[in-house]
Amino acid sequence: MGGGVFIAVSNDYVCTRVPELVTNCEIIWVKLNIVGFKTLYICAYYNPIEGDEVSLSNFDMSIRRICNRSASHIWIAGDMNIPGFDWRNNCLKPSCNYPELTRKFVDSLSDSNLTQLITEPTRGASTLDLFITNNETLISKTQVIPGLSDHEIVYVEGDIKPIIHRQKRCEDPFYKKADWEGLRQHMANFTESFLATDGSDLTADDLWQCFRVELNTASGKFIPHKLAKSRNGLPYLTKDIKRLMRKRDKLHARKDPRYKVLKRVVQKKLRCAYYQYVGDIINPSNNDNPLETNKRFWGLLKHAKSDNTGVHP
Repeated sequence: MGGGVFIAVSNDYVCTRVPELVTNCEIIWVKLNIVGFKTLYICAYYNPIEGDEVSLSNFDMSIRRICNRSASHIWIAGDMNIPGFDWRNNCLKPSCNYPELTRKFVDSLSDSNLTQLITEPTRGASTLDLFITNNETLISKTQVIPGLSDHEIVYVEGDIKPIIHRQKRCEDPFYKKADWEGLRQHMANFTESFLATDGSDLTADDLWQCFRVELNTASGKFIPHKLAKSRNGLPYLTKDIKRLMRKRDKLHARKDPRYKVLKRVVQKKLRCAYYQYVGDIINPSNNDNPLETNKRFWGLLKHAKSDNTGVHP
């Protein structure tokens, strides 16, 4: 049985975790600062078993905590595992296995002034993956799109603008194009003028800062720099897999019955490509460059660590 929740947030956004809202269930809360709006609280919740009264009770406790706070915007998403409710017609299904518990869950949302917006099936004929908010006017679009597992993806767009704390992209020196002779001559001239001055009243730190500033100036003048490439992405995602994913999405849009078959093919190829990619890093061949192998290995660990802060479909 799968499990666990996390929320992926760009480093550009001002966002913090809110542990005081967490209860004894698979749930996580973060607070996102919004331009010109109240604070946005985002929650990811997973109910592992249909009819799990303990998990649902703790979820209810968590949303009551946030609703007791000062007025804020709330977004809650996750696999709630409530297949017995018809969200399109807002009623219990005749086949509902836990009518009392299901009704209690729906009433809890209503009591907290929360609205559930997903009405399409997300796994088979059931709507298990939900999106809940206390201000649906901020939501411009909801859509169920092809997923990577046996669940579809709930895609939501909101009319909000997070406060951005953007970091500048690093500039990497391009040593192959450097004018080394010009750099040497520049520093030689600096050395002569530096030694000719009376620096007896300068501290060791002052002397170091003078040398450091001149060296940085010379490096910027004689060594070209280029913006570092973005390394975010899936390096194991080949052109063939991307082509199949585009074809899969087109079949889904046309409601073609061949979509499910191609979906399973894409899932299998993605898993195989990922395992092959990780295997090549962990068990490199003897012909691989050791330095390049170490670089790829630590890069894999870095991205695996960053994934812990973020929401997989």
